[in-house]
Amino acid sequence: MAGNSLPDEIISEILSPALQVPDHKFADIGEESPFAEYAESPSAYLLVCKAWLRVATPLLYNVVVIRSKAQAKALAQALLKNKDLGQFIKRLRVEGGYGAPMRTILQSSPNISDLSISLNIFSSDSTSGLCAGLPLVNPTRLIFQICRKTPANQMVTKLVTTLRNLAPNWDRLSVLKIPSFLYQDELLESLNEMRTIHTLVVPSLFAAAWFFRIFKDSPLRCVQVTEGVSGDLEGFLDNFKGLEAMIRFTKEERAGSNTASSGDLTVAQIGAPSNPEFIPMEAARTEVKEFIWKRILYFALSVPELEEEPESKIPPQLPILLVSKYFNRLALPYYYAHIILTKYGYSSNLVSVVERNPWLGSHIRTIVGELDESYVVESDYSSDDDSEAAQRVRARRDLAAVILSQTTGLEALLSQDVYSPGDTPDRSDGGISWEALEIALETCGSTLQKLATRICAASSPMAPIIFSRFTALKSLVWECKTIFDLDEIPSAALPCLTDLTLAKFHSSFVVALTRMELPSLRTLVLCEHETEPTMDFLRSHGNKVVDLTCSYGEVGTKHIFELCPNIKILGLYLPHPNSPTLKVTTSFVSENVISSTLGKVVLHDSYLHRNPYWETLFLTLNSRCFPSLREIQGNGCQWPTNERDIAKSPWVRWAEILAKKDISLADYTGKKWRVRLKVVK
Repeated sequence: MAGNSLPDEIISEILSPALQVPDHKFADIGEESPFAEYAESPSAYLLVCKAWLRVATPLLYNVVVIRSKAQAKALAQALLKNKDLGQFIKRLRVEGGYGAPMRTILQSSPNISDLSISLNIFSSDSTSGLCAGLPLVNPTRLIFQICRKTPANQMVTKLVTTLRNLAPNWDRLSVLKIPSFLYQDELLESLNEMRTIHTLVVPSLFAAAWFFRIFKDSPLRCVQVTEGVSGDLEGFLDNFKGLEAMIRFTKEERAGSNTASSGDLTVAQIGAPSNPEFIPMEAARTEVKEFIWKRILYFALSVPELEEEPESKIPPQLPILLVSKYFNRLALPYYYAHIILTKYGYSSNLVSVVERNPWLGSHIRTIVGELDESYVVESDYSSDDDSEAAQRVRARRDLAAVILSQTTGLEALLSQDVYSPGDTPDRSDGGISWEALEIALETCGSTLQKLATRICAASSPMAPIIFSRFTALKSLVWECKTIFDLDEIPSAALPCLTDLTLAKFHSSFVVALTRMELPSLRTLVLCEHETEPTMDFLRSHGNKVVDLTCSYGEVGTKHIFELCPNIKILGLYLPHPNSPTLKVTTSFVSENVISSTLGKVVLHDSYLHRNPYWETLFLTLNSRCFPSLREIQGNGCQWPTNERDIAKSPWVRWAEILAKKDISLADYTGKKWRVRLKVVK
């Protein structure tokens, strides 16, 4: 195998992208560390084989970021055992004090050129090692990390005093990056004493002016401003002679951003077209040109993204339609394919568009938002009421009927907010009229795949036969109090329905669903519970459900697993911390509750961390009763980003309890906690 191994140079090229720390992350001075991540450590690459260990070690140690006492202690021990490792360290970022090991680290790293120091240090975090080690290095770039509320304590004072005293000895220091709210003027003045700093990097123009007065005697050549500028630049700089010639505006890439740094973009870099009269595809046939331009406009108007996520807030690309009449004709169907009604009056505007251009209705695929803008329940007005308010409400509801009568290819009709188990039970919003729903069934019943909008209750009982027209419906959120006549129920209705949310409903609707076959049902959300109808529904269809979300206490945990034996994901909306029903530990830890299929539990509760019963649950949870359970997600959880908050967080404590049971705890984004390195006392 040794003869078939790759040369070290090629291995280095392969591993460099994975081990490289971008400079914008290393030099980040935001209030939240860009290194507060919970992914696999890059050091795992060193364990692949000896060749990777040999090549990757210098790459790994080139940039060192220290975020905890345990990391500092482990690094100090590694540098003492292998003195060559310290030679590789070129850039060092320290996000705390971290005690005595910091002296060993700085003493063992003679080649540090870039040093990032935090002044966000609490009184319990010793800076003695850092203060003792700083005189042993001589960086060329210094970066200060600081938040708006910098702790005022003895440890911070000691560090600032040390920096102020040794700064004149840093004769190589040439680049200084400073946050806007670094108010240590004496420290900055001491850094200026050597007259070596030629570049200042600051967030804003006002910070540039503030710090320029301190470093005006240094041989400054450049003052980089990483944020945009607004207002009268020349008028502002009139008071700072010499600063205008040094200012450079650079759009700095932020940590976690997918946007690359644009640098200093000038008009000369853009360039002029070689032939201003050039017309693309001038000699091509008309149908070929239209086909190509349609594909271009399809992507330019973000149609693929909106097809995948109709509710994504992609800004409308109206200027594309204004390029020419030719573009307007080709792009109009794509522009109206996915409609988001975000503001009052958009429904009436849409009515005007489809009435002037009836052919556009067949191109509309999704409508997101409220077609009825009144938010008034129909029962608030009697049918004999001819007042102006009543007429206005009826007119607004007619907008939905007009629009839906034209949308022959509609695939999704969605509200921007949907009733959930966490909502208050007495919400009484408006919605589209029942007449508008019947019109939609006539025009797009065979194409509609997603329906999640509020519907006003019909004035008289309706026949469930209408659901047989939903031949393509896959996802249904039902928020309507209409009463159904149960004499004739179509058992074969809703053949494609996979996701069902029962938000607000009359018990007769659940009875009708219970008597249907619903062969494709897999996901169920129960927001309100009529006990007997709900239980009957679960007895009939519970064996098909693999993903269930409900309010805890409405359907007992034991009943859930009995009625839904194949459940894989269980979501629970929990009551308020002061609720007497919050003591739920007995249901989960009981030996009588067993599920061999449950793999994930989602807890929808922003107050979970305040409830002492949950720690008891996590401690006593019998993993043998749930052999497939691998993840619990807390939607009220947000992982802490610094060592002090980590030590206080109940979420971290619970994550480590569950980790011993081979169960991961995830935050609201689905990010799982990784057990951190700890100091052994």
